[in-house]
Amino acid sequence: MVWQQTLTQAEVTDLRDLERDRVLADQALRARLRTSDASAAPLLRQRLRKKKWSRFWWHEARGIGLNQLKEEVAEFMADRRQLIAGGKQRAEADYILAELLMDRRDTFAAQTLIDNWDHLAGSSYFVQAALYMATPKLICLAQEAIEKSDSISELLKYMDMHWGVKMFGRPGITDRAQLEALTPYLIHLDEGQLCSLFEAANSLGELEWRRTYIDPHMARIERGYCAGDSHSIFRSLDKAIQDDGVHRDREIRAHWWFERREKELCNRQQLLGLITEWSRTRSDVESAHFLLSAIAEFGERGDLKLLQTLNSDILAAVEDRISNCS
Repeated sequence: MVWQQTLTQAEVTDLRDLERDRVLADQALRARLRTSDASAAPLLRQRLRKKKWSRFWWHEARGIGLNQLKEEVAEFMADRRQLIAGGKQRAEADYILAELLMDRRDTFAAQTLIDNWDHLAGSSYFVQAALYMATPKLICLAQEAIEKSDSISELLKYMDMHWGVKMFGRPGITDRAQLEALTPYLIHLDEGQLCSLFEAANSLGELEWRRTYIDPHMARIERGYCAGDSHSIFRSLDKAIQDDGVHRDREIRAHWWFERREKELCNRQQLLGLITEWSRTRSDVESAHFLLSAIAEFGERGDLKLLQTLNSDILAAVEDRISNCS
């Protein structure tokens, strides 16, 4: 409904009166929860105890978190234990409960997983949640479950999405411990998951971890990412100057490549040095133009001395551009 999209604080307060309306009560409650109205928690608790529709109401808990829902979490886990004992493979709200616990990632969330591991260990959602928590105890429990799995790849499927990577309103990967928890299983991850970890490590500034553990896998991925070794960088540069169909203008191509590599790999001076080495190795005019574009946009006047290492014939061919950069 339109009125749910742009609520003011006064309107959120007014929605409390709609709890008595048989038609609009649930709509009003959802709207309040989505605006993080913590005063709506008691009504949410009532809805969750109506087991028939509780799986839908757990989704609405995202707005307020689990602070006021600890008893309901305990009840869910108790009910789930009985379901699994009765031969069921999972509970309908497994994935949303796992994500809510991950988003919380505190002592309560970790202890909830530990206390209920006897019936959670067979669920990919909760195994992934244990890895996300990245506490020593939960890493060990997850490892035991993974070792018993017929397919580790299946067990970790959609892990980056469940972890909230690039998911609006969710914290995603927030520290190195989470990256390290996945280190033993990187070979089982698909391209999308590896790319997510590549970017997460860059965002956290964990470049050494990424270079050591993720970069060796990047050679098999054709998504524009680049490992940190010179061979991969040179191959990426080769592709950049050949990719005329995407970026015909030299400056645009150089800008796009340099900006992305700077986020992924190293500082500007290191990159300029690598581009210079690549251009010297290729010894052609196109790579010299690329180097000049990089220096013009990202370098300083003193970086022009890098050109002195190039072949004199190549320098003569790009003399006009050198004059423009000086």
